[in-house]
Amino acid sequence: MHQSNAGMKRPLEAGENPAAKRRRKVEWAVCVLCGSTEHEMANCTVAAEKNWTLNNLPDGWKKSSLMANGSSRDLILLFDFRDMVDQRLNTHFLCCCFDLQIAMFETAIQTASKIRQHVPQMNWVDLSFNFGSWLSNPKKSTPHIHLSFTMKDFEAFLKKQAEHSPVWPQNARNFTELMSLPYDKNYDNDLMFVSRPQPPTEAAKNMFTLSKPLMEEFFRAGLCDGALGMRLTGPQMQIFVRVGEEQFGQLSEEIQAKTKGMSGFKCITGKSWRQQLNVYVGNFNE
Repeated sequence: MHQSNAGMKRPLEAGENPAAKRRRKVEWAVCVLCGSTEHEMANCTVAAEKNWTLNNLPDGWKKSSLMANGSSRDLILLFDFRDMVDQRLNTHFLCCCFDLQIAMFETAIQTASKIRQHVPQMNWVDLSFNFGSWLSNPKKSTPHIHLSFTMKDFEAFLKKQAEHSPVWPQNARNFTELMSLPYDKNYDNDLMFVSRPQPPTEAAKNMFTLSKPLMEEFFRAGLCDGALGMRLTGPQMQIFVRVGEEQFGQLSEEIQAKTKGMSGFKCITGKSWRQQLNVYVGNFNE
């Protein structure tokens, strides 16, 4: 069971995940790892090259751990999957069955709620996973979810963490050392495809359902690098798909127009998204 850790002095642990034993799959029209319409993910060479586990994942992870990430100034919730002899399994979030994906996001939502108790003035938190070349180390990939905040809220939370807290990565033992690490992530020029505000009920399930048509258009067009996630702002949530400006610019004008006009979404810049203090409200495509 997921263990409460109000002081955040230890990694958040999920233990044996109580997710249902079902193994529902999302029926994608394309391979979500490479965008091909000629094969399913189970037969994709991308997974084979990276030695990702596809078909033998257990029904739950052994534990989950929260760690600060200096290079992107966010938190990462890592899900540790093990085989029968307790060896860590390398795989990607997209390789997991639908029930596990939902369970991981629900765990991230619970984690965000615990963090909010320590930063009550928090405006929002973004929960997302990266895919494609946005992965920093694909061959050692562990399913994980990024938790991103305003810089003010990020710093406020970490300043409350003890020097020897497991939240600190190996290359930084405290807040000062973490903030001295090179900051090499800037998403201001990326494109954000943002949904209309949604009620938070079944947030994770709705995130996949509503984003699927847009994601399939990108995958089919060969844009397989980006991030999918949700922004939580208390009583509401918004789904977002983030893609790089350069990668998007390489798509045909037809695909650019089609995705920018996707029903229920609005395309804005990463900078505009970052500067929002609440949900984004604007004219969404009908």
